[in-house]
Amino acid sequence: MVKRMKETTETNLTKATSTAARGPVRRQAAALRAPRKKASAASRTAAQPSHEEIARLAYEIYLRRNGQGGSELEDWTEAERQLRG
Repeated sequence: MVKRMKETTETNLTKATSTAARGPVRRQAAALRAPRKKASAASRTAAQPSHEEIARLAYEIYLRRNGQGGSELEDWTEAERQLRG
């Protein structure tokens, strides 16, 4: 009887271990099968100008109008519009 209990315990332990080990593998495999975005780094950069690029262009817009009329916000949004095309 003790021998049978030991075998049952070892079998259950083996099943539990192998099931637990398969969990992460299945998640990893699913992640590999998931569709990926095909945007390149260059296209992401072109679509999202940096803060510095926007600030530089907004300042140029400000200088073109000689600081007369308009506002910082208008200059900023115009710079964003121009850079994002």
